[in-house]
Amino acid sequence: FEYDLYASAMDRAMGSPTISLKQSLPSLAGKKITLSFAPATPSDANLIASYLSATTTSLPGYLIRLTAEFRVDGQVVATGGNFTMGDELASSAGLFDPVNGWNFAEDNRPIAGEYIATHVDLQGVSTAQLQVLKGRMVATQAKLTAAQYTGITKEDIAGDILYSAVLSYFATNQATSQIAQRTAGVVEYRKPSFGNFETSAKPQYWFGIPRNVSFPGLVMDIDHYESIVEAKDSSSTVGFVKQSGMLLSINEHVIPEQLFTNLLDPNHPQGVSAVRAIELAASQGQRIYTFNHANQAQHQTLLAQITIDPQAMTEIQNGLAAGKEITVHQAPITLSGWTGSGYIISDPATGSGAYKIAGGANGGALLKTKLLEIAFEEGIKLSPIVAVVEMTLSMAVEKIVNDPSTCLFDTQRASLKDAIANLNMLGRVGFVPGAPGLTVDIAVIVGWYFLAATLYNFVNINRSIGDCK
Repeated sequence: FEYDLYASAMDRAMGSPTISLKQSLPSLAGKKITLSFAPATPSDANLIASYLSATTTSLPGYLIRLTAEFRVDGQVVATGGNFTMGDELASSAGLFDPVNGWNFAEDNRPIAGEYIATHVDLQGVSTAQLQVLKGRMVATQAKLTAAQYTGITKEDIAGDILYSAVLSYFATNQATSQIAQRTAGVVEYRKPSFGNFETSAKPQYWFGIPRNVSFPGLVMDIDHYESIVEAKDSSSTVGFVKQSGMLLSINEHVIPEQLFTNLLDPNHPQGVSAVRAIELAASQGQRIYTFNHANQAQHQTLLAQITIDPQAMTEIQNGLAAGKEITVHQAPITLSGWTGSGYIISDPATGSGAYKIAGGANGGALLKTKLLEIAFEEGIKLSPIVAVVEMTLSMAVEKIVNDPSTCLFDTQRASLKDAIANLNMLGRVGFVPGAPGLTVDIAVIVGWYFLAATLYNFVNINRSIGDCK
């Protein structure tokens, strides 16, 4: 695995990284990787500290110098550069294939000051991996509760919080894929993949200088997600791959919402993904366009009706030139303070694709208002993000069970709802002081796996006997 940070697009073109991380996949298995920025001097640190308060919404980027750091499980493995906060940088990451050589994902454009957590997924996330992360976060919470701040670093707080989200993404997709494979009659083998979850910096420039830098949101950016899918019979796997892609996109907004918002608050910030953006645009009456080989003669006429981000339009046109299938909505949408668009670029032959939001991220965004502390302050209160898998899997199961269009008999639906209530009650036991939390968490995870499998079996049986359309 190789991860390079460049000071500019020019340095990227010249192949001259400022800092670089290059290690074997076995050495990175199960480890947290972060790219963050530290104050270049004590004066820069003091300046940042002087601005952090309950009312701070931005920092004077042009006054602050930062140094980049690559860390693996909290240990610095590379450091360098002297950037102005708010500078646009460039980064690239890729995996080595012994047969085909290096396979680099699309370049990213990080902003100096952002905090980026990366998970390199080899062949799935283990329960032990989740429990190690949970143990670290619970230990940090205990220290903060006891006001024992000595030795607590931004990696213990910001790094673990951000890493928990991207790990949750891979773990949840792994769990749902195992269920979907049985339903579709296919077998999916995960190939090495990687993705990021990060704070999003928003510089305001003054004659090209980053005058003010705010941190309004969080971004899930899954750069490389690859698997091999084989059907158990002669049927095509294209449909399964397309459905999986849709689910992967949905989880890019669902998981950040689950982990970082209060879903009981009707005004909670909502995440954005390509699928949600297209869905919202359709609900607002926008036209949804699908470009493919069949309507190639109409492409230019239809493209002229679309008014989304110019950079996204360029990427769409490049995709069409390469024979890809494109799904996109007509105009920008606004959701929870975020304005932009979503679009899907897919391969009609395989079903694989890139699910993008305006700005180029392969993923989703969640806007919040107070994220400066995550990036720069080390004494904040932390609500530990625990039971990573059951939180997202439970939401998916509950939504399907409560959907009246789901192919279930009344007795089946009632029994599933009773099981959901029992699992939710068991999950709360893990937060009671003195309760055997680790044992409870494992029991809940197994319970949700079993319940999800039961749900899909009910639906499949009902469909097979013709009781559902």
